[in-house]
Amino acid sequence: MVTLYLIILVLCCSSAVLAIHDDEVCQIDKTPSCARGIGNGEKISYVLLAVSGTLEEGFELRRNLDYRPSDDDASSVNATFLGKALVRGYKSFLDIKNPTWREYKGEKELKTVNPAIVPTGCEEHANRYAIYAVDSRQAINALAGEPRFLSIAADMGLADLTAADDLTFPDIKKLVGAFANSNRLSGVEHSKLNRVAFLTVTSTWLKSTFVPNGVIRQDSDGIITDFAESIGIWSEDILNKRRRHQQFSDGCGSIPTGGQVANISSASDYNRCIDAAIRLQELEYSIDDNNGDQVGSLASFETCSILGSKTCFPCQTKARYGADKNTVRFNKILEACELEKLMVKASIIDDEGGPKFKLQGCSL
Repeated sequence: MVTLYLIILVLCCSSAVLAIHDDEVCQIDKTPSCARGIGNGEKISYVLLAVSGTLEEGFELRRNLDYRPSDDDASSVNATFLGKALVRGYKSFLDIKNPTWREYKGEKELKTVNPAIVPTGCEEHANRYAIYAVDSRQAINALAGEPRFLSIAADMGLADLTAADDLTFPDIKKLVGAFANSNRLSGVEHSKLNRVAFLTVTSTWLKSTFVPNGVIRQDSDGIITDFAESIGIWSEDILNKRRRHQQFSDGCGSIPTGGQVANISSASDYNRCIDAAIRLQELEYSIDDNNGDQVGSLASFETCSILGSKTCFPCQTKARYGADKNTVRFNKILEACELEKLMVKASIIDDEGGPKFKLQGCSL
């Protein structure tokens, strides 16, 4: 009888401990499962999101990719950079504001650059996007507070898996291959592995105030832009357009924390350089007081005007948008461990054989 009582007591205590782990894991339990955010039954899930602009590392809106719950007891989840991918049919522009727009900054504020990645319809235009694993709860909020005209497209932009490894990173190619090989995940029985669709931040409008961002290279791979590097090229050009700039003649560089070009040794230097570049860019336009907009069109910037239509681009080859029945759409929500296991399956691993990118909510 005493033995039976002891057994019941042990079971009851075990149940109580389990109950505590379920409800108060991060207040009481300090085990790895608590740190990973899975002891309380919370399973963190991710989606892959392609971004290009100030959502990237080092820029002011990068924090928008991280999940920050309003509940103080819940865990924050940081987005994880996985690599870059070349998306064809897109070109990077800068959205230059005037005083009538919400994001315009006046004389007493440092001006910040607003990127716009525009689908031009031309295959030769290509933009290198940054691919992030983002908490699925945050994906819908990633553009909250972002500049005008931006949206997230499910399968409009297609990343080129045949591009050189410096344009579409090997890790991205391998991860897509492993995803595509799983019919359960991809839903595609006979997949083509030349292109893949990610959830992609896309500009929905080409406005007359947009100016082309710098082209990082132009060769057989196309006319290629990449936000951070393109900004460095654009800034050097505009800062020296009329005469050599006294302080920032080398431009702002492509590293927002500084250290790449002369006179830019910190993030504050970079921000002041960008401010100077935008102010000079604004001077290139006149303001039409009647409609509160800047006068001019993109006619001098690789565009054409057709009577009765909006601005267009003369393409050498027309771009393909949207996924066909054999194109993989990598926009499925995956639990953290599911995504980590996919990395291992794709041989995206560290020196110990674990996933190269450790995700909150797992780590095998």
